[in-house]
Amino acid sequence: MINKAQVFHTQFPDAYYFDEHHLERLPEYLLKKGIITSNEILLTTEKPGEGNMNFVQRATTDKRSFIIKQCRPWVEKYPHISAPVERLTVEARYYQFIADDPFFSQYSPKMIAYDPENLLIVFEDLGIASDFTFCYQKSENFNDYQVASLLRYISHLHNMEWRDRKETFPTNQALKQLNHEHIFNYPYMIENGFDLDAVHPGLQAISMQLLVQ
Repeated sequence: MINKAQVFHTQFPDAYYFDEHHLERLPEYLLKKGIITSNEILLTTEKPGEGNMNFVQRATTDKRSFIIKQCRPWVEKYPHISAPVERLTVEARYYQFIADDPFFSQYSPKMIAYDPENLLIVFEDLGIASDFTFCYQKSENFNDYQVASLLRYISHLHNMEWRDRKETFPTNQALKQLNHEHIFNYPYMIENGFDLDAVHPGLQAISMQLLVQ
């Protein structure tokens, strides 16, 4: 079993490590960073849904709730896979760029705080929502409104003027390479460790036709 806190502090000895087992300092941290006020009480933290890359929690106080995300030097769902922490800077820059855009404000949460020293971002909580994984079921599909909204979002993002921001927007090359490996290479290797029969009986045998011998 990997001691994630120990690994984290080996690389970032002065950073605050935030997870469900290390919450004692969280109210002090939130107050120090101005995320909560002195008369605001932290009540609970909980996992808001299934994640992959980062450690994410919904924090609820006696006044509101918000989302805390910490970036670690690994993929949170698969701690044995290293991942570049620079991805946090890229995400923060994106939310900074779209903060004043009236279109994106309809779709994206506001970034409440960005703390690169502790590899943390805090967002407003949009509440309970679906992650659309239900669309993988044969009986489910996007409805017309969802499709139209998705196309409008992609079109607006594609046509947004980024040229004058390239110097301050990181290339995120390391994460691109990681994604490429796990999308286009790793799944097609014989010894990839995936049990596709757990996804659907018989899928493993079918996949063998595509795997690299």
